[in-house]
Amino acid sequence: MSEPYTVVCMKWGVKYGADYANTLLNMLKKTFDNPFHLICFTDNPDGLDPAIEPRPLPQVDIPAGSPERGWNKLGMFNPDINLPAKATLFLDLDVVLTGKMDVFFEVPGHFLISNDWNWRKPGVGNSSVFRFIPGTQDHVWEKFQRDPAAAKLAHRNEQEFLCAEARDLQFWPDDLCRSYKRHCLPVFPMILWQQPKLPQNARVLIFHGDPKPEDAINGVTTKWYRPIKPAPWLKAFL
Repeated sequence: MSEPYTVVCMKWGVKYGADYANTLLNMLKKTFDNPFHLICFTDNPDGLDPAIEPRPLPQVDIPAGSPERGWNKLGMFNPDINLPAKATLFLDLDVVLTGKMDVFFEVPGHFLISNDWNWRKPGVGNSSVFRFIPGTQDHVWEKFQRDPAAAKLAHRNEQEFLCAEARDLQFWPDDLCRSYKRHCLPVFPMILWQQPKLPQNARVLIFHGDPKPEDAINGVTTKWYRPIKPAPWLKAFL
């Protein structure tokens, strides 16, 4: 039997409950051919499926009163995180896995991340899906720890800082990671009457901003200027 893949996620605060981690586990079971081990770094392990290994959330020095904006994810690069020095896949809790996931351990490279599709800042990735080797990017943690306020002043969020500092940065092949907003929703005016569609060969749908998966299924959005039709087909992947 092949050595299990290491997959990690993070859960803190009240935005996402244990049900999101449990759903992620179920999606991984359906999409990995190889065995895997899911670790959840969290400040509250209550309700997690027994198959998920809970670990304490690494403490990241975030200046009081500042927006969180994902900075807690930098805890994945804490040298004391105690993960094997092998390819490790990080997934956000609100992604939807839509195809076979073994490819994320087969693409060559040392540090791979999804493209953020941001034309204003090319070269910035979306940290909803990244693969790293623990112990090889410790400098990211160390630089942030030296002066968190300076890092937050220079970069809007954690993924912008991460992509500026990570060594051997590469992006996943474009078709593997798709943005629900950018790649599933029709453009205006077709969005007014056409249903969202799954892009060909997509393996992960990333839900950044609005809507989240449960809202996308029901066609609910908080953006009055971006009405969306329901996407009931998403249910089959959860």
